[in-house]
Amino acid sequence: MNLIDVSAEENNLRLKRTKVACIASSILIPLGSFLDYLTYPEFLVRFGIYRIAVTIAIGLFFLALFVELGKRHLKTIGILIALLINAFFCLMIFETEGALSPYVLALNLIIMGAGIGMIWSATETAFVSIASIAFYFLACLFNHNGLHSSGDWNTLLMHMLFLGMTSVVACAVSFFNTRSRENEYSLRSELQSQNEKLTELDKLKSNFFANVSHELRTPLTLILSPIQDLLQRPDLLSEKVATLLRTARDNALRLLKLVNDLLEVIKLEEGKKDLHLRPIDVNAFVGGLVDSMAHLADARGIRLEKRLIEEPATILADNYALERIFLNLLSNAIKFTNDGGSVEVSCAIDEAEARIEISDTGIGIKGEDLPHIFDRFRQADGTSTRKHQGSGLGLALVKDLTEQMDGSILAKSKPGIGTDMIVAFPLRAEGADEAQAQDITSNRDWLESMHQSAEHRAALPIDSPFEKSESEVPSGKGPTLMIVDDEPDMRRYLVSILESDYRVFQVRDGRRAIELASQRLPDLMLLDLMLPEVDGLEICKRLKSNPLTRKIKIILLTARIDESAKIAALENGADDFLTKPFSRAEVEKRLENLLKTSQLEKELRERNLDLENALAELQRAQSNLIQSEKLNALGKMAAGLLHEVNNPLNYVIAALQMAKLEPEVEQNEELKDNLSDIDEGIDRVKNIVSDLHAFAYPSEVDKRLPFSLAKAIETAKRFTADECAGIRFSSELNAEDTAMGSQGHIVQVLVNLLSNAAKAIDAVANSREGKITIRTRKRGNRIDIFIRDNGIGMNEETLNRIFDPFFTTRDVGEGMGLGLSVCHTIVQNHGGTLEAESKANEGTEFRFDIPCASEFISKDPDEALIQPDDKFSCSNSPKTLPNA
Repeated sequence: MNLIDVSAEENNLRLKRTKVACIASSILIPLGSFLDYLTYPEFLVRFGIYRIAVTIAIGLFFLALFVELGKRHLKTIGILIALLINAFFCLMIFETEGALSPYVLALNLIIMGAGIGMIWSATETAFVSIASIAFYFLACLFNHNGLHSSGDWNTLLMHMLFLGMTSVVACAVSFFNTRSRENEYSLRSELQSQNEKLTELDKLKSNFFANVSHELRTPLTLILSPIQDLLQRPDLLSEKVATLLRTARDNALRLLKLVNDLLEVIKLEEGKKDLHLRPIDVNAFVGGLVDSMAHLADARGIRLEKRLIEEPATILADNYALERIFLNLLSNAIKFTNDGGSVEVSCAIDEAEARIEISDTGIGIKGEDLPHIFDRFRQADGTSTRKHQGSGLGLALVKDLTEQMDGSILAKSKPGIGTDMIVAFPLRAEGADEAQAQDITSNRDWLESMHQSAEHRAALPIDSPFEKSESEVPSGKGPTLMIVDDEPDMRRYLVSILESDYRVFQVRDGRRAIELASQRLPDLMLLDLMLPEVDGLEICKRLKSNPLTRKIKIILLTARIDESAKIAALENGADDFLTKPFSRAEVEKRLENLLKTSQLEKELRERNLDLENALAELQRAQSNLIQSEKLNALGKMAAGLLHEVNNPLNYVIAALQMAKLEPEVEQNEELKDNLSDIDEGIDRVKNIVSDLHAFAYPSEVDKRLPFSLAKAIETAKRFTADECAGIRFSSELNAEDTAMGSQGHIVQVLVNLLSNAAKAIDAVANSREGKITIRTRKRGNRIDIFIRDNGIGMNEETLNRIFDPFFTTRDVGEGMGLGLSVCHTIVQNHGGTLEAESKANEGTEFRFDIPCASEFISKDPDEALIQPDDKFSCSNSPKTLPNA
């Protein structure tokens, strides 16, 4: 948009606003007589005359705006109208009360209205505002009441202040409105310039596509013709070569269809498409096309029906264009209908037109996509996971060709139910010229046949029976390779070049690829980027995030060559990528390299695992050796100590027993109490000696007999009844569990663990109820015993040392720290392990395992399953253990 255009548009807008202001003023000023009647009824007639005079003057200005002279002085007229109205109100202020007159409010309205509504610059608005304030000051100054008091002057100054503030606001609004219009004009000018450039680029694009398409048709013809000749001589070809040639022919036909569609669209866009109209019986024409597509429908089990009329339905149409229209619609109907569905073609006529309707029971079209299906390069499913091929030109071409022949097309669809395409053409008028009916050259037969083959090719969906070569059963030998591609030709080609070196299986959609990869765990995968259900990037991401499938080496196939596509492939876990088109040698070499990498990684993982196992075994051996040496040393010390203590202790016990038998002891209570205290001390020494003996002489279990584990646990609970009084027991035991070993030793272990649990619970008795849980679990030929308490627990440092001999956290005189060490030795002698888990202030759980003797299961009915949560209480029993 140039400067002359901007100026003209600005003047037009100013003219319109000025006319509106004149009309509004001519209506509002006479209506103001009602206000005159309310405020100054004595001036009603005089002010009425003033209002009529001003309205007439405004009317004259309004008429001047329609002549050339008035338009040339548009700015002056607008300012004069504003000054005239302000002067009129200042005259009424002068004749009434001056500074006290309420008509000052009208001046504020006029100034604000001029700033907002008129197309004025800030300077013009400022000029009118200053002139209005000056008029008001003079009217108040020369008013007959004058300005005699300070109150009059205060009122005048206050009103002038408000007029000044209104003027500032109006000027600011005018300024920003002017800037806004200038920006708008600038943007519109830039937009117009960009549109002109886009139009030129669009023209260049169309010319480019037209030239490229023309150039492509020649080599495609030279490709298709010799391939067709070779395929017609099967005696010269092996089956593998014939398959490769058919793949080349089919894809060349696909390319030819795309080129044809591009050329047609460009011709229609430029208005260069020459249609040779002639009378055609559309009823018979469509019937013939339906018959030619019947084999495609039959192959997929689709019922293709035609409901045509008996009488002819003659229209004026181009034979080639009409064929393109209905071949495209029929191929879409078959392609988007699931196997076993139906497609129906019907024809009907009325007085004015013939209507052909193609209805299918296919997947349908979403409501939001339906208005756009005839747009060029638009597809209902434009994602990388779409199931059907296409460039988005077919329906756009159908619509353009139909409208070129004065026809119309309408689409109706419901997702999951089907789609109806209704094409209508006007019936042939009587006496229409038939001279152009034969305007088709005779040498187009082969080309037309080839183009029709390309159209038929479009009717084959991805999962067409003609194209299926999917196999989920590996073929060939060697490492397993999964090929995931929705193009059957691509799958067939890759299989043909790789099946001699790999065990190949094929998949055509992303969802099935993920399932099969998790089941079969192939060594390698060739994965297309664009796939139905789930695209290639998402497959990479899922497989690489799964520990089971992350070892699969993936090569991503893509037609995109930009850097971002490569980065996206690598970020989502692809090990390599191939850009289409690619050579056989490149595919083979990349697969070979990835296979070598995979084998090296596998060997490295196995070697690392062996090293880790060896290191763990070495650490265990070292730990056992240290512990063994420590126990041996302590055992020797304990054995020597026992030798020195046993004999004196026996003499002390014998002497004490003989002293108790003396009569004076029986008669002297004080002496008897002293001897009882001595007896208690000797019992403590005996216990210490017993622990030292068990530690110093940890012999193997000498009696391996089956015993009831439930009875052993009950015995241990009776021995600890005093310590566990008030503690709630929860037991989960199986009366049929029969252990093999020394029952006395195992009871000793259980007593020690229950005693420790009772002491841990006693430390927190004030904060919570004590609870001990005992449960067993059969594990193969072993039985696990778990004892859990909710006592004070242990920290990590204590937990790491509890099985060390002579380690204790109790006070001096409360234990030697040998109990758990002895228990550990007993369990080891039974071929098991004793372990502990604990958290401070939460509790502790001990676990040990012993051999199972299921063949000696007792049939005693008293050995029933002990129910959990039974409150244990028992009368005091002698706290003695059976001889071990």
